[in-house]
Amino acid sequence: MNAWLGLLRKELLEISRDKRALISGFGIAFLAPLIIYGGVGFAISQSSSVSPVWIDVTNADRAPGLMETLADAQIFDVADWSGEGDRPTAKLEVIIDEDFAAAIAEGRQTQIILRGDLNDDAVRPVLGRTRDSLRQFSSATAGVRLLMRGIDPRLVQPIQWREQNTAPASNTAGRLTMMIGIYVMMAAFISAISTAVDTSAGERERNVLEMLLIQPVRPFDIVSAKLVGIFLVAMLGVLLTLTLSALAMGQVELEKVGMTFSLEPLNFVLILVVMLPLALLAGSINLWVGYLSKTFKEAQSQVAMVMLIPALGPMTLMFVPEPPDLLRQMPVTGQFMFLEQMLKAESVVVQEPIVASLLTLVLVLVFAWLASRYLASERSIDAL
Repeated sequence: MNAWLGLLRKELLEISRDKRALISGFGIAFLAPLIIYGGVGFAISQSSSVSPVWIDVTNADRAPGLMETLADAQIFDVADWSGEGDRPTAKLEVIIDEDFAAAIAEGRQTQIILRGDLNDDAVRPVLGRTRDSLRQFSSATAGVRLLMRGIDPRLVQPIQWREQNTAPASNTAGRLTMMIGIYVMMAAFISAISTAVDTSAGERERNVLEMLLIQPVRPFDIVSAKLVGIFLVAMLGVLLTLTLSALAMGQVELEKVGMTFSLEPLNFVLILVVMLPLALLAGSINLWVGYLSKTFKEAQSQVAMVMLIPALGPMTLMFVPEPPDLLRQMPVTGQFMFLEQMLKAESVVVQEPIVASLLTLVLVLVFAWLASRYLASERSIDAL
């Protein structure tokens, strides 16, 4: 036991001295809140404010009522531009039929053509807003025609629906908050990558590993001591990422889009508890891959593929909208779905994260055993 504690103390000292590895590992903890606050805040400001757009309207004088409807939606004809500077570029051309006014007055059908590069991402929002305004004008015109013929317009609209949101009042931000879950999952795998590479492939290049192996300690003791050090770094990254991301989300003006977000202290603690096995799994995989690599540079490139593991959760939900219950009990996907439920303040089946955590710990033991078995062989010194 004393020998193992000595190994752990040695690992913690080396980790604390490598400031560059710690700073690069904790980069995601400080980058995530910036992305959340900047990206989500910008998206909300864009969706909550309607900016004017300019279109090129042909025969605008034939449809004054339609032009007023478009103007109410902040859609204007470039021919009416009277501001300073260059005339704005019209992203969409609207061609109104020449007999538009007569057709509307006589109750006939008329035609409007929307022309432009409809596959252009910059044109699609303008196209959508213009379509909505045309539907509104068309619906209002149809209602007037029915009233003139003594028909109640409600007869052609037999159903009127209402939407009632039953989401918990504590959190209605929905999948918007899952950005936090993705960053927390990534932090468990990324925060300690530099530390894991340095303590495995790095020690071999510095000839420190050979000195450790000739000491009267078991290879598994060496691996477990290193794993605990890597685990502590990973959990510190998870804690920082979760804390700073939750604070950043709390500063975003979600009420502008009718959303709220709050992370209860109990949910915060439960998330950290569930992330403990995942941080151990990330450390064991990184350590095993580092030992298998022949050089320090090769280890850096190999462990980069480990970053794909936390993407399994969101990818699963992307391709399987209604995932089976079995996925909630599997490593990685189970933790991610638990994060989703916690961040959305949903009820959780307690057995599911427990089973996922136990299976994750089994994988941790497997990778730790593989790493210790590799250290017990002569190949570990020369990385053959």
